[in-house]
Amino acid sequence: MNDKWNGLADFLARMIEKYGNGLGIDDLPTPEVWYFYDKRTETLQRYACLLSQCERTID
Repeated sequence: MNDKWNGLADFLARMIEKYGNGLGIDDLPTPEVWYFYDKRTETLQRYACLLSQCERTID
């Protein structure tokens, strides 16, 4: 089974080696940045939803 995947693994390794520098992988933010960004976005969406519900009850 492993022998069937060796060709694909070698191909992917060569492509990453060949094109990896052009992808700008080193310039990507750390995963923690995206985690906190997602949490902040989710919190803001919940807050906006709560505000819209409050506005409906006032009108």
